[in-house]
Amino acid sequence: LSQQIQFLRAIDQLKLVNRKSYIADGSRRENSAEHSWHVSMAALVLTDCAPDGLDQSKLIRMLLLHDVIEAYAGDTNMYDSTARITQVQREARAAEDLFGLLPDGQRESFHRLWREFE
Repeated sequence: LSQQIQFLRAIDQLKLVNRKSYIADGSRRENSAEHSWHVSMAALVLTDCAPDGLDQSKLIRMLLLHDVIEAYAGDTNMYDSTARITQVQREARAAEDLFGLLPDGQRESFHRLWREFE
């Protein structure tokens, strides 16, 4: 339990990672936590548009895990050519460190889903 709490505390940092995209009303940039929540909700709401046989539960787990490493690696803007040079290495290291906080079974499961999304 302490490892899982440590992980949850670490991913709380997603709320501090501002992305380059703005929220719908244009008033401010969204943070990575908001982005993860919103894209996961979109998958849930638009499930009727998905192809037959789609594992919605797995999709939502993958979406929630996809950007979680930004808690350690930050967000890399697709137009930032300098940051993109080191993106793969920074994100792989962040995934190792972040998922390494979890107990073995969850560590492996979460890391596998994260890599599958990539």
